[in-house]
Amino acid sequence: MAAVRNHAGFKMAALLGPAIVLGAQLSSASPLALRSSSKSSDSFWPWMIVALVVGGILTLISKYFEGERTKKIEELARSHGFTFRHTPTAADSELPLGCYLTETGRNPAVSNVLEVARTDELHFVLFEYEYTVGYGKSQHTTRQTIGRLRAPLLKLPSFLLFPETLFSKIGVMFGRTDVNFPDSPGFSDQYILRGEDEPALRAIFSPALRNALAPLDHLTIEGADDTLFIFRTDRRVKPDDLISRIEEDKKILALFFEAQQANERRA
Repeated sequence: MAAVRNHAGFKMAALLGPAIVLGAQLSSASPLALRSSSKSSDSFWPWMIVALVVGGILTLISKYFEGERTKKIEELARSHGFTFRHTPTAADSELPLGCYLTETGRNPAVSNVLEVARTDELHFVLFEYEYTVGYGKSQHTTRQTIGRLRAPLLKLPSFLLFPETLFSKIGVMFGRTDVNFPDSPGFSDQYILRGEDEPALRAIFSPALRNALAPLDHLTIEGADDTLFIFRTDRRVKPDDLISRIEEDKKILALFFEAQQANERRA
């Protein structure tokens, strides 16, 4: 059973448990019982207690799987010589700064910080970031694993690349920009690319970079100056897939470097 998938299911069950139990009680009650406030009150509380107990059990199960997830990440970090922090430091809490997600939702939180590299040439960190949107029954907590790569030699134009959806297409129809590449129709169909300096974007998104990104589903990349953020919205990386994710992010960084160097040689 995958902990990542079960987390949302357990939380939803915990939230809906009281409503489901209460609905079952009301549907099975007779008209006479519904008219009798004293009898309905007497029968309500046992059901509510059961619902609260079930909700508490589901919450404990969810916490168990989250704990197992954290243990696996910690074990991976130890075996590969990475630095791992489940509870973020003050500096870790600032890792998302510069990413547009910090302007989305409320109750932001950073956790499971995996420091892959910290050298003069590259500071590479994977961390989990969550925030909440909506209220009441429509409330939803979004969680994703974000790769933050900072390389002082990198000089990127400010841009945001994200999957093309129906809503993003509507945004383009109402005047929001989307930089397309006629020689890469697959890439242009897959992604929306936005930024203030279109010539610089066309220069940095080389054919090799576009070809590498085209088959990667649900990918979002935000870049500016010497920093890249790479993630898939509302998706956390399974602990067993973290190494492949690290390699994928490094490859994307290398492609940006290659495109930058090619532009510098042409200048």
